[in-house]
Amino acid sequence: MILDSSAAANDITRVIETTIKARLGAIVADVETRFEDNQQGEASIYVDIFLTEDAPSPLGSRFTETQLAVKSALEARGERRFPYIAPKWPNDQYPKDVEPLIRRRRA
Repeated sequence: MILDSSAAANDITRVIETTIKARLGAIVADVETRFEDNQQGEASIYVDIFLTEDAPSPLGSRFTETQLAVKSALEARGERRFPYIAPKWPNDQYPKDVEPLIRRRRA
């Protein structure tokens, strides 16, 4: 089920954020969710998890378990889009043209 309404997008975003925060807890500073096509042109969900300074690097099995939990939570709601999930640490650096949107809002 691919829903494009803003209410559906908000619900999906809430499910993703709730699942991530339940799995990773206090090391999550923020979560950014975008609905875009992947490189094959398939509708997808991109999720950036912005971590705190206290987050271990790498996250190891906690990250894998979080990915699986998000995918399962979405599938339980009939969502078929694949969630591409990426952790972001405070010291990560990005070229200006690909800097995550959340970083632009905070500047």
